Amino acid sequence: MAEDDWAIVVGIKKYFDPQLSGLEGPENDATEFHRWLVDPQGGNVPGGQAQLILSSGYPPFTAAASAMPTAEAIKTAFDHFQTVADANADAGAGRTVGRRLYLFFSGHGFAPSHRDDLTAMLTAEAQTGTAMLSHVIGSYMADHYWRARFFEEILLFMDCCREIMECAQLYMPYSEERATNYYTVKRFYAYGARVANASREWKMGDGQFHGVFTRTLIDALRGAGSHPNQPTKVTAESLSDQLYNTFKANLSPFDQARPDIPKEPEIVFEHKPGGDFTIVELVTLADRVLRLKSAPKTTGQITIIVSAGNLGETATIRDKDLNSVRDINLEGTPTVDLELGFYSITVRGGTPVPFEVIGPRGEIQV
Repeated sequence: MAEDDWAIVVGIKKYFDPQLSGLEGPENDATEFHRWLVDPQGGNVPGGQAQLILSSGYPPFTAAASAMPTAEAIKTAFDHFQTVADANADAGAGRTVGRRLYLFFSGHGFAPSHRDDLTAMLTAEAQTGTAMLSHVIGSYMADHYWRARFFEEILLFMDCCREIMECAQLYMPYSEERATNYYTVKRFYAYGARVANASREWKMGDGQFHGVFTRTLIDALRGAGSHPNQPTKVTAESLSDQLYNTFKANLSPFDQARPDIPKEPEIVFEHKPGGDFTIVELVTLADRVLRLKSAPKTTGQITIIVSAGNLGETATIRDKDLNSVRDINLEGTPTVDLELGFYSITVRGGTPVPFEVIGPRGEIQV
């Protein structure tokens, strides 16, 4: 377990301002990213150190004054790091809080007109009729901990629009501090939209809305973005390549045909000669086999993510000896309970897709 890793994940779907309606994906995306974070086969972050903030975690509201989560409510999650840094400094242990910090934001967002190098997510109480837009600047938060060197590595992911908006006052709540060796911190920032453009979401094969960027990101982190020369690792370089190369394929057909929609995200990281910035250590097949042999006989629930082309079809699941185990109707997002082990799934007599059940929950895509 990555015991010294921390994460703040935010998904805002509900806003007081009716002009900020229409988003369906943020909670789905934040929940899915958080699920990857705490998965032992994913980010492996301790559950108590990966905070998930969702609109649905708060009561319904009818006024801006009661709309949650607010910018201040989200700041509270960040305040913990300041407290830990101060306590460590008082004890003579420096101001380092942990090894890695993950930040993920999904919701309505913007780039300030006079500082379009910044990317902000609007918070629930935001009102677009005024220039006093309530927000959290994800890039500012990440940069603050970079300069202060609270962490050795910082990963920022923002699936938010970056359209240019007037904002009277930027929310930058912390006093600036800069460690003498801040430049040693490894950073990887990735945005689902280019400056002055909107992020994209649409209803995907599982029948739910997802951000195109988050869908591409999760697939890459789960192994699609492994390094070609180091297949057991997803590195900063290989993750960047995968995000750039496959983002377009996850756009809806309508958006793929629109010339005004950028066909790639934006990624910022400092590539240093000889550096090895590993994002994920993937579990090898040999490790999985050893774990399987030593594990008690049990079952796991597999969720089947169905592509649009396979909806309504029937799939056959076979075990490692090619014996038919189950026929599944591919409607919605079906689930199936299987004993731990190796399987394959075939749709319409096509090529079998191998998969493995290694824990209580998992998913496959067909």
